[in-house]
Amino acid sequence: DIRYATEYISESDWYSATQVADVPAPGSPGYSESMVVSGLNPDVTYYFGIKAGDDAGNWSPLSNIAISGETSDLDPPAQITDLDALPGYNEGEILITWTAVGDDGVTGAASAYEIRYSLDEISEANWSDATLYNAAPTPRPAGYTISVLMNGLQPGQSYYIGIVAYDDANNPSSLSNIVSEVAQVDISLGAEDTIQVVAPGNNTVVNSMKPNLVIQNVDETPSNVYYFELATDAAMSNIVGADIATQETGENTTFEVAEELSEGTTYYWRARMGTDYISVVSSFTVMPRSHVYPNPFEMSQADFATFKELPLNSNLIIMTVSGATVRKWSDISGDITWDGSNDSGGKVASGVYLWYIEGTDIKGKLVVKP
Repeated sequence: DIRYATEYISESDWYSATQVADVPAPGSPGYSESMVVSGLNPDVTYYFGIKAGDDAGNWSPLSNIAISGETSDLDPPAQITDLDALPGYNEGEILITWTAVGDDGVTGAASAYEIRYSLDEISEANWSDATLYNAAPTPRPAGYTISVLMNGLQPGQSYYIGIVAYDDANNPSSLSNIVSEVAQVDISLGAEDTIQVVAPGNNTVVNSMKPNLVIQNVDETPSNVYYFELATDAAMSNIVGADIATQETGENTTFEVAEELSEGTTYYWRARMGTDYISVVSSFTVMPRSHVYPNPFEMSQADFATFKELPLNSNLIIMTVSGATVRKWSDISGDITWDGSNDSGGKVASGVYLWYIEGTDIKGKLVVKP
């Protein structure tokens, strides 16, 4: 019978001590015996005692009491899974944020965070090769948001960033999710208006909470990369979204905002390529409603038209102006893409088509061109 407690054990309080389960069967007299007691709390001193019993139910006196000292902490901090990044406020800065993890999983507070960055994608295999960012933050209790404004980076350069958390026993967490972001760059270099905004134009209303930002390509070079910024102020200081898009074939390049924007809010955006090409700052207000994009739908220029902001679990119907059903989708759970084919799989003819949400007053027209 093996028992333990966090205070000294005596004969009088033997039965109030915690009994260890799954003890080993007794061996022959004179042989050493051992077992591992698990499930104990770290940084706690425990007292252990043993009594031996025979097959007649007779029990020995209490053994000497062994003191464990502090138990080892083998439980690492939880993995960070919500690491996020945005361009910083000044040149060469990236702002990263994440939710603090605990000393043991999500309990307590981690003791330190190791932040590394690289021009190449980061993984567990090359983690130690990435550059260590020395200005690590002061840990906070699990569940709190932590922000670090990384500086000293190359303006306009895209970096991969990851984090590992450590506890006071130096146990590391698993590598966090990896984010990629471009360090802030001063693009007010007299090149304004060298990229032409196509849509949305200034002071317009957009009907999607994840709108498309469209610019005119500066030339026909297919390797051009454009950097889009989205903010809540005209000075573009409160950045809420930023990412890159590779130039598309044709006249324009389109960038779809990744995160849903807030209804009724006015946003400001611009695009640049390097330091020589930059658009003016344009604004739009988000007022979502069901719509289709692009309209007109030129099948030689676009693979499909997309119906956006549709009510969940609704039915979408496309029909001819004479009332014949062309295509129907039921129990909608998100955006609908239409490649211009009817329910039989054949391509429709050019012309004007009507669409509506069954049982509602939501409807519209879609012009289809070859």
